[in-house]
Formats: sequence, structure tokens, C-alpha cells
Amino acid sequence: MRNSAAFVLIAACTLTLLGCNSSSEGVSATYVQQPVNSAQGIYQPGPLLPGYAPSIRNVPLGNTLIASDGGSVVTIDLGSPDLRLFGRVFAKAAATASNSEVSGSFDVYLSEAENGEPLAAGPHATATVTGGELQLIYSLSDPERLESKVLTVELDFEEVPGQLSGEGIAFFDEFDGAYGLRTDLAQIDLYAVSPEPEFVIGGWDAQGNAVTDVELTELLIDASGAFTAKLEGPVQDYCYNEPAIPGQRPGQPTPEPFIVSGEVYFVDLVVGVAPTQNAYYLQGDGECPTNTDVTLSFETLGWLSGANDPLALGSMDQLNLSAVYTMVTPQGSERFATDWRLLFQNTQAQPIGPLDLWVEYPPATEIDPQTSRTVVSNTALEQFVTNISTFIGGAATQDVVVRMNYPRPGAWNSLDSAGTGVDAGQMFQALINTYPFYEVENPPKAHTLASAIAAAPNVNWWILLSSNDAASWQGADINTPSYQALSANQHAVDGFALNLAVVSHYESLLQQSTPGFSFAGVVFEAEDSGLSKTAAGPGLDPLSNTVAKQLYSVFTTSTTNPIQAIPAVPASGQWAATGSYTQANPLNDFTLSGNPVIGHWFPQWYDASDPADLNAYASGSISDVVNRLDTYKPNFSARVAADKSLYTAMISAENGWLRKYIPGSTGTPATIEVKTTPAKFFGEGFAWSDVQQAATAIQTKHGVRVMVYNLAELPLNQTKQEAEDIQALRLP
Repeated sequence: MRNSAAFVLIAACTLTLLGCNSSSEGVSATYVQQPVNSAQGIYQPGPLLPGYAPSIRNVPLGNTLIASDGGSVVTIDLGSPDLRLFGRVFAKAAATASNSEVSGSFDVYLSEAENGEPLAAGPHATATVTGGELQLIYSLSDPERLESKVLTVELDFEEVPGQLSGEGIAFFDEFDGAYGLRTDLAQIDLYAVSPEPEFVIGGWDAQGNAVTDVELTELLIDASGAFTAKLEGPVQDYCYNEPAIPGQRPGQPTPEPFIVSGEVYFVDLVVGVAPTQNAYYLQGDGECPTNTDVTLSFETLGWLSGANDPLALGSMDQLNLSAVYTMVTPQGSERFATDWRLLFQNTQAQPIGPLDLWVEYPPATEIDPQTSRTVVSNTALEQFVTNISTFIGGAATQDVVVRMNYPRPGAWNSLDSAGTGVDAGQMFQALINTYPFYEVENPPKAHTLASAIAAAPNVNWWILLSSNDAASWQGADINTPSYQALSANQHAVDGFALNLAVVSHYESLLQQSTPGFSFAGVVFEAEDSGLSKTAAGPGLDPLSNTVAKQLYSVFTTSTTNPIQAIPAVPASGQWAATGSYTQANPLNDFTLSGNPVIGHWFPQWYDASDPADLNAYASGSISDVVNRLDTYKPNFSARVAADKSLYTAMISAENGWLRKYIPGSTGTPATIEVKTTPAKFFGEGFAWSDVQQAATAIQTKHGVRVMVYNLAELPLNQTKQEAEDIQALRLP
């Protein structure tokens, strides 16, 4: 098909254009130098030039986009359905109109059928440009200023043998004839505007009817030009879920949308003008979430416009696309065509997501010359807080989990030598002496968590109780021999309880700078905590796994006097837990007095001990990663299955370079070495679009929200220097 070759040529062009300087400096919005192909632009139906006969049907062309390299899309308005033409037009205005040259060809498709009707694969016809004329009209007062262009194209339609549109030779022959197109200064100015990529970054919402028409929905474009979306409408009939029960009943197909991803290219290059905002090429692929035998690919040419007028410069909040897409099934491949209109959603602050966030204190950035200890400077903390706030603003974040740190051993005394007195204020002061990140002042300082909270008070803020071979504020640090002789389980339970006292004190201080604030809850991490792995009792299934038994021990082990007990029902917020992705399964849940204790689960959707996981990420292929994630089976309990909002899957996106403390020696100060080994999982080599694709795969299959681990610390694809400096997130 001629159409395929045309788009290949367009795609090849983009390889060079992506490296172009997109700056508009020095470019006039009122003067356009004509390239070799002067037909470029967006045209409206217009009068024919003298001497040309209209088609028998005498129907207008729709808005016609002709990129400067000749790639073009045209719609002929039939009412419903439309003819859609994809191909190339070449036009050169010579010194005299009679010597004007116009040529090219198109593949022709009828629009897709409505839902429930068969889709007629195409192309159904070809349209060859047999002639035409291009006139360029310049200003009388300023001969260098191009005011309008008039283009006539003569089209000869021929039916493709064996086509399945239901229309025959006579139907297409009636479109033979000449068509007039015109573009004036307003449209020429569209081409004179040189955008930065942010013109298309963000979320786009389909304006068509996804029930009756094939629509690209939930389009999200990031700063690198990568996008994710869904393809809905009649095309869903190719993608189905069939839950058959062997020997009982056949499956009942349920159509499902395709999950698609791809790249956006700026394909038009006008001489003296950077790639223009009204000439985009989108190329993508899609897959059926439940039927791997079916895939699709598509390519589109489009432009930006105002929402109310597809040819108005205006606010540029509508993305107009004409697409050819190919369905590939075990029975073969079929090609279709469609038009898409997408309206920009006010998501410049929401270019990724929805994604929730799990953050941990950043690695050391420098050495304290007084103590030779590693520290994170307040400057680096300010950047860290900025990263957190930027992420929240850009990812439609609902929940943020922050790991509470633990002061240096010996920096506090929870119990005196007599075993009395628990001073949460003293403990908190010891914390901020080591970690100024937790300081609370009014107004909050820029390097503090309080600043991030004040900037986003409506987000659900959770505190993860830290572990340090045991729970933070662990009993082993209480300097009384009798206490140290107690069991590891007792130390861990007391440690969690002491941490809760610190969190409660912290919350009361935060309320002074952010009135009405309270933490959404506290997250328990049972791993390496010292908690009993053999706990048993009412409300806990005897076959429960280790984590469930450890968490059960938290709430059934009495704390050591005078440490305040941990109630099964918190005074405010709720209890949460983390662990493997199998959290919240029937043997991970438990009750006390008949009531569930864990209100939310933040499980890890990665396994550092599993070579299959590590190899998938090490491959650098997002497809391998998604395929690996697809093997995860959380096995929700009935409670969680009924309310997926109780579960947030966590994917890891650690910083791509690791820091290592190098102790000093005689005459040699301590240093921080930045290792050249990329971190595991979504570290070096992955992009935002990859993270988004993985999150979308989980959301689509399991119906749960997804959070990113530690991505607020550093950008993806960072250099060694960037890792050393802690740069801001490169959010779109």
C-alpha cells in the first residue's frame, strides 16, 4: 500500500528532526519562507481555481493537513461514514500558475462501523492525484508576507479489488474530480509558531463516543515524547476476557480496551522555523490485557488547534489526529482508519500518574568535617522536599508513605535507670538533632518534611515505622541490663510503641503550622523487626504466614511498663502494613475482637531475591518487566477484593547510582564514593513512560493504585554527576 510507504518516510524524517533546536528565537510569526513543497499547512475547503471540474458528488474535503515533506491526511465529509485519505501530496508553485506541479496518492478508507457492526478492513480504494494547481498570494503592501494559499487537487478514485466496505466501483468513481482548498494568514501563522514540547505534554481526553467509534482515550504524553493510552470502541471486540469453566459453560467474551504506548514526533520542518505545533506524528503499539494473540499498531498525523475551531490558533487545547491502525490476530492482519479529537485536560501539573509515592531519606551527600559522619546537607534536603512536592503535583498523588528515621544510638533515653519516664519530646529532639528533615517551625523551613506537608495537606500522609535490625527506638538501646535481657519480640513491640509516641508528638507539632493536619496512619514493617514468627491466638488463622504472625504479635504483646500499649484500633488514622505482593491475602489478614486490624496494605511488587525479577529489569526492556509483573498473583482476601482501595502496589524506582561511605584513615579524610553500578529495578536506563507503563499494567489487571518507591529522590536516567548533586525530578 502506498500509505505505508508514506508514513515510513515521515518516521524516517523524524530521526533528524528530534535533534533540531526547537527554540523559536529569531523566527518571525508573520513571515514564512516557502520550502520545496509549498503545499504544507492546514487547509479548509475552498473554491476551485478556474478551469477545474468538481466531482459528481460535489462534496467538500474536510480539514486537510499537509506536512512540508508531503505527508498528508484528508477527510471527505459524507455525513456518516466518512472517507479518510492517507498519503502524500507534492505541490510546487512555479513562476507561472500554468507550470504549477501537483502530484501524489492516497489510500482511502471508510470510517469504522458502529459498535455491534462488522468492521470493514481497508484500504477500500486508492486516490491518485492526477493534477492540480497551487497559488501563493502575497501582501500587496509587503511582498515578502504570504497572506494565503489556494490549492486545487484532481483525484482519481479506484476501488481496491476484494475490499470489504460494502461499496462498489461506482460509489468511489463518483468522487473523481477536483477539490479546492484554501489557507489564509491565520492558518499560516499556525505554521509560524515554533513550540517547545510542552504544547502536547499532559493528559488528553477523547471527545468522540467510545461506544460507537474507535477512540484513543486517556492519552498521556510526557516530556520525552513517550505516551500511554487506551484504545476503546468497536475495536474492543478483538480483545476479550473469556472466563470459561471447563465442563460447565463456555466463556462469555467481554470486550476490553487495548493498552497502547508509543512516541510522539514533531515531523514538520518549515525553512527558518522549528518543528511546528500543528504537525505531529504519533506511532504506537497496543496489546490486549487478556488475549496475547491479538495486538495492534497505529500511526497518526495531526495538529493542535483551539477546542471550538480546529483551525484557530487560540488556546491550542485540541489535538486533531487522523490514524491508520492495524489489527493483528492469528487469522491475519487488517487495517482501518479513523479520526480522533482529543481535548487537553488541565494536567500540566499532572503529566504522569496517577501514582502514589513512597520516600526514604536520601543517601548522604557530604561528610561532616567535625565528626567525619555522613550527612545530607540542608541544601540537598531542600531539593529532596522540592522533588516530593513536584511529584505530588505532577502525578495525582493520593498517598505518600515516609519512612521515619532513627537517631544515633545513645542520643536519647526513653527510660531512666529506674525504668520510669517516657519522654516523647526528648526522643523527638534526638531525632531532629540527627535528621533536621523532621524539624517543625511556623512557617516550615524549606528543608523539612513539614514544608512538603504544608504544600499538600490534603494528601494522605503515612509514616512508616523504621527498622534497624529491630523496630526503631528499639528496646536494645534502652541502657538497663534487666531490660536488655528481655526477648527480641518484646524489644520490637516496645520499639514500635515508642515510635508511635514520637509520631504522635510530631503530629501535634505539625498541627501548629498546618491546622487540622493528622497522619493518615502508621505503616508497620515486620521484616527484620525481631517480632515473633510463631504468634497464635483468636482472629489469626493457624496457617497464617510469617508476616501475619509478626503483625499479630504487635497487637497482642503487652508493652513494658511505662511504655504506652499499642491499641488494635488507633486513636486517629489507621494501621497499615508493607511486605511482599501477597500481602492482603486470606492468610495475611487477621482480626481482634472480630474486627480487622490492618486498614491498608502497601506491598512491594518486586523481589530482590528472585533472579527472574532482577533479570527482567536488567534487560532494560519494559516489555520484559511488564511480562514479569504479569506473573504476580496477589490472591486478595475477600475483604480486600471487595474494596481495592485498601491496597496500593509499590514498584521500585531507586536512584540509578549508589553512594558508599569510605572511612578515613590517618591523614586521609572520609569520603563518599558514587558507585558506577546502576541500582536494581527502575534505575538507570528506564524512562518515565516505562514506569507509567508498568503501573498501568498493574492497574489494568488488578484494579489497584500503584505507588513508586523512592523516585522523588532523583530523576530517572541520571548521570553520575546528577546523582552526586541530587537534582530535581525531570517531570514533564
